Amino acid sequence: MSKAKRGRPKNVKQLQHNTLKYKGKPQLINKDGSLRANGYFQKGSKTKMILDHLKSGKTLSQLDCYPPSKFNTIRLGGIIGELRKRGYEIHTKNVVNKKTNSTHGVYYMDVEK
Repeated sequence: MSKAKRGRPKNVKQLQHNTLKYKGKPQLINKDGSLRANGYFQKGSKTKMILDHLKSGKTLSQLDCYPPSKFNTIRLGGIIGELRKRGYEIHTKNVVNKKTNSTHGVYYMDVEK
């Protein structure tokens, strides 16, 4: 009895985007021309939830992401950095806490209306 091989068959050609690259490799695209969601951008991933939240015009800070929030992440800065590498224009605004006089970053995206 042999083990079933995982992944796509070797004879299936993947469609690749001409110009978009990630980590030096061309991005894969679906038959309809949309970018293929892989790794971070799969449905239900933390990165996808954070990206959708920012695209909706809302702001996000590290304080909003600590467990048990719906984002449940401690490394928001790492996820934001990954999104910026992928070409998303995410801005940071420093906010001062009046009680402690310390600052923290609030992330947002410019949303077209």
